[in-house]
Amino acid sequence: MNHWKSALSLALVPAFALTLLSGCQQTAAPPAESSSTGKGGHVIAANTWGVGAYPLDIIFEALTPLETSAGDLSIDLANNEFKVDKVVTDLQNQLTSGADGVLFLGMSQTIFPTVAQLCQNFEVPFVFHANIPADADWPAIQENAYYTGAVISQEYAAGAAMGELGLADGNQTAIISAAALGDYVHDQRIAGFTDTFEAGGGEVVYVAHSADPSEGVQKANDFMTAYPDADMIYCTGGDYLSATISAMSSRPEADYKLYGSDMSPETAQSILNGDVTALNGGQWIAGSLAAALLINRLDGHAILDENGQAPLFDNMNLVMLTKDNAQGFINLMAEGGLLTKADFDTLLYRNNPDVDYQSFYDFVGNVDELISERIS
Repeated sequence: MNHWKSALSLALVPAFALTLLSGCQQTAAPPAESSSTGKGGHVIAANTWGVGAYPLDIIFEALTPLETSAGDLSIDLANNEFKVDKVVTDLQNQLTSGADGVLFLGMSQTIFPTVAQLCQNFEVPFVFHANIPADADWPAIQENAYYTGAVISQEYAAGAAMGELGLADGNQTAIISAAALGDYVHDQRIAGFTDTFEAGGGEVVYVAHSADPSEGVQKANDFMTAYPDADMIYCTGGDYLSATISAMSSRPEADYKLYGSDMSPETAQSILNGDVTALNGGQWIAGSLAAALLINRLDGHAILDENGQAPLFDNMNLVMLTKDNAQGFINLMAEGGLLTKADFDTLLYRNNPDVDYQSFYDFVGNVDELISERIS
């Protein structure tokens, strides 16, 4: 997914962020439900790891149809500026300013307990998207009365799908270009691709990790020099795909098939130009879907699973792009994005009083097919 910097850096969240929580109550408070029964003017605090990176920026651009469906809604977006120490302090400032709910984008699994506790202290409901807490932290977070749900895409499956396609296209050896170790999304895609490709008889000959996208071109030149006979390159993020295309443009002898995860109109055009074989992506809509869960909770209609708990929707698959539908994707993005106001009308209680866990689950699980139909 992405242009995101290494999640390893967030494992070192400064101690002062944790001291913000010292002395605060540790037991779950009663759930805070909005007194509104209609279209409340909720303020949602959101965060981005940084601006100027398409995979991050598009998450919040994609909120537009949700905002249109919701009507009276305000998004307070904090820019963490790729700085570790701003993640928690930005959130604390937003909560102090009076946010009604939190849409949290976590770059590291280690920070989720801190965020959950901070939201509990301020008695503010919260949702996660793109990344989720470590297994060991889930029980405590699910017991937090303000945890409202999470939506994530199947990143392992995204890598596996590219492994399957690479094999089907006759590739036997592969190079992977990815972000630094510790980035959850990239790590999952690497694992999915490697497991699938090698189980099918292929071999991953090298995995290149870049500390940040600025290293992508140099890394690509290095692995092309070391492995000139590899059949394909799988790039686990759009920036690394663009870097590899740039490196190949100056090496006329390079003859690799390129595949990638993360899609944008620019990278889709690379398919039409013949530089890229296939892409998958669309994971950014998880943010809008998680925000819909939050709005429902604030409207007094929390979506709960069959056990009466706030849900984790982890059944969202990415959309596959090839030369057959790349132009359709470009057109759809120019028209306003992958999802529409009508889609969110069905997911928001204020517009559809029949929305429940099953309808939400079905929408998330089938959204890749819905989008594929729209771009076909």
